[in-house]
Amino acid sequence: MIEVVRACSFHLFYLAIWDKNSKTVRRKRVKIDYTTESNGSQQGPYTYFSEPQTVDHYFRATANVGLWTSERAVIESCLSKTDALLELGCGTGRITFGLHKLGYRDITAVDVAPGMIAAALEVNMALETPIRFSVEDATQLSFDNEVFNAAIFGFNGWMQIPYARNREKALEEIRRVLKPHGLFIFTTLDQDITLCPHGTWENEASHWQSRVPSCFDLGDIHIATPDGSHFMHVPTFLEIRKLLKTNSFEVLDTFLRDDRFVESHNVVNFADNLRFWITQKQN
Repeated sequence: MIEVVRACSFHLFYLAIWDKNSKTVRRKRVKIDYTTESNGSQQGPYTYFSEPQTVDHYFRATANVGLWTSERAVIESCLSKTDALLELGCGTGRITFGLHKLGYRDITAVDVAPGMIAAALEVNMALETPIRFSVEDATQLSFDNEVFNAAIFGFNGWMQIPYARNREKALEEIRRVLKPHGLFIFTTLDQDITLCPHGTWENEASHWQSRVPSCFDLGDIHIATPDGSHFMHVPTFLEIRKLLKTNSFEVLDTFLRDDRFVESHNVVNFADNLRFWITQKQN
């Protein structure tokens, strides 16, 4: 169990960690130096994810939200504990540490934002978990071909990559590093359930480019949060199906989270309804 029990300052947290052996709670200090690892270190569309307040938000979600009921069900139904797993867009490790808690041990977790990885490494050290964290760009991964049994891109991370071509490049890279018949599990928003900034998605085409220059494709939006705004592409169902088919992925299952699962209050507050995709690399 991980919980943020006290924030001494913006940079210092205490984690309460349940020790199964001694059946006691151990407190460990986690120090995240935002000033050296994140603030101002990254420019462009991903700047939001290295801002101190954003890292702080995701760190608290790692501690207090953890793995969703839906995520756990999908992961445990699809993946073996011995699988070599790659988590992309891992943030501060919300899914990653949940995977380890479930018994997965061969985990590589990457994110494009240095601040996120800095925080994840601090938690990794506090929990004494052997997870491999590193800064990586999903569109140009440094890993060898066919080394992972499965790749996970949780919480709509794939759709936070600007430009359709870059999203396809990321998919090509994921396919490259997956072993034959490897699984790619991810989530997206869906135009069928996501509110459009201008009323309906049918009307969006006449608004999106002229009003928001940093939106590049129909379905691009900027999501406002208390910590700022960030880019998101909201795809159609058919858009994703076509992209997967073009890159030789078979869809094994896809569903809207809230159609199958009842999540906790914390999860519902953290993330709106979204679509899960369970896909398999075809040779």
